[in-house]
Amino acid sequence: MNKIIGILTFVLTAQYLIAQNFEVGAEFSYGKTSIDKDKSYKNIFEEGPLNNFNFGFSASSNPHKSVLFVNSGLLYHRVYDQKNSFNFIKLPIGLDLAFGKRLKLFFGGGAYLNWLFLTRWHYYNGPPELHDLQIGLYCDLGLRYQIDRNWSINLKIRMEFDQSILYSLFEQYDYYTYDYGVVIGFKYLIPSKDEKNN
Repeated sequence: MNKIIGILTFVLTAQYLIAQNFEVGAEFSYGKTSIDKDKSYKNIFEEGPLNNFNFGFSASSNPHKSVLFVNSGLLYHRVYDQKNSFNFIKLPIGLDLAFGKRLKLFFGGGAYLNWLFLTRWHYYNGPPELHDLQIGLYCDLGLRYQIDRNWSINLKIRMEFDQSILYSLFEQYDYYTYDYGVVIGFKYLIPSKDEKNN
């Protein structure tokens, strides 16, 4: 956990020092999760997936008048059904391209780090070998509306694909998670020193 906090602190500090515009905010998402072996992707949209939701802190930065946004954050991520639950701390880092003025269309992607810190498992075939850390990739597509100079809201669709193992069974089968869901959030643009002095 200390490593995750250290990475997040470094990323946010670098963003703040480099960027001309720096935003902080929060987001919430709800969606579905499929667990499949060998990264086959075949069960992503099949019936019977688990539920998932995220909520937490988000941040982004971009040079003035640029279409490029650098995104990061710190989220609580839960995957669950009636008998099972996986609880993670998620650290995403990625890039978005945004086009438009007050209403922007954006798309992008990036990577994330998951730390699994709590589980509740109902298993039938013996206990699994859990892996505490997962690395994955994500992509998103959405709309951002600028309410005023400082406040904005966004709505997007996001998909996430684990690239490392969540758990193993019998030292033979490796299982990964694939998430998809809808995300809603808001951002506040921190005024620059020049704006504060005016």
